[in-house]
Amino acid sequence: MQVVARRLSGWVGAVCTAYWPSTPRPAKAAGVPFQGHVAKADSPYAGILAAAKQKRCDLIFMASHGRRGLAGFIMGSVTQKVLTQSRIPVLVYR
Repeated sequence: MQVVARRLSGWVGAVCTAYWPSTPRPAKAAGVPFQGHVAKADSPYAGILAAAKQKRCDLIFMASHGRRGLAGFIMGSVTQKVLTQSRIPVLVYR
């Protein structure tokens, strides 16, 4: 299990390194201030909440796939967990 976790962590790091430099471009082109942050956490929603608190964000913006019914129940929803656990306002784009 640890070997899989290390490989997955390495893959995620490689993807972030490859795509991260292009992330601020659309915001800059639109004149929107942007500050990115990459972090590791045991669960995605906890990592999002911790990063928002650490960075003193006044808003969390998230996209949602909009899964409903059985698929939404089985897969869970990071966005739903952030919405229910956050003390910071959350704006969801779907």
